[in-house]
Parts: sequence; C-alpha cells; structure tokens
Amino acid sequence: VTTIFTETTAGLNVNSKQWLALESKRQQAQSTVMETNTEWQQLHLRVHMFTACAAINLEVLPDKLNPLVRPLMETVKKEENTLIQSYAASFIAKLLQQCASRSPCPNSKIVKNLCASACMDPSATPSSACPVPTAQEHAKGLEYVYVGFS
Repeated sequence: VTTIFTETTAGLNVNSKQWLALESKRQQAQSTVMETNTEWQQLHLRVHMFTACAAINLEVLPDKLNPLVRPLMETVKKEENTLIQSYAASFIAKLLQQCASRSPCPNSKIVKNLCASACMDPSATPSSACPVPTAQEHAKGLEYVYVGFS
C-alpha cells in the first residue's frame, strides 16, 4: 500500500487536497490490512486449537504431540475469549489424562510449560489474575478436572 502510494503521489504537492485525500485512503487501507491480519491470526489459531481438540476427543493422538499441544497452549496464553480459553484448558487436561500411560510420559513437560505460561504477565495471559493457586485450590482444581473427564 505504501509503495504504490509513494509511486502514485510522487508528483503531487504534500499539502494539496488530492494528496491529503489519497493519504487518508492509504491510512484506511493500511489499518484494514493490519486488522485483517490480526483477525486471520486469531482464526488460524482457533482452527488449529479446535482440530487438536477433535483429535484428543477422538483419542487419536499422534506420536509427536507438538501439533496438538502448541495450539492448545497458545490459545490458553493468547485467547481473549475466556470461553474458548477454558475449552482449550479443559482439553489440555484431557490430553494429560490420555498421555499418562505413555512412555516416556510427556505430562511433566506439558505441565512445566503450562505453569511457565500462567506465570507470565496477566496482560499477555488474559485470565491469569493470580497465576499461583494455593495448594488447596490446586488440589480442588485437579479433582474437578479429573472428575469432569472420567
């Protein structure tokens, strides 16, 4: 957008009405492109996250779990919609359950990465107001997760 604008307006006076009108349209186009890119990234992540959820729900886990774990973790970390964020978190719990019998078990690595993500700045992790729960809250939360998915 900026390159075409520069080439097109090279002969115009920067204070002319024509140039100012074109500059306004350039800024609008650039803003639209940035908004569209942000929305595309969000939808792209959601598609990958829901695909991972489907694989977990169908219990068809691949040998390498990165294609499932990465979108779930990114959704928990970046998603502003708390319903979708919670959905991803519940599927991380379901994934941990399914992986418990694997050898070697990836659960400790997944939990370590999840804890590291939860301890980030709350502005980067939208719903992590208090990233370190008390031991009692932690036990109650795990009990809820395991009861909910048994």
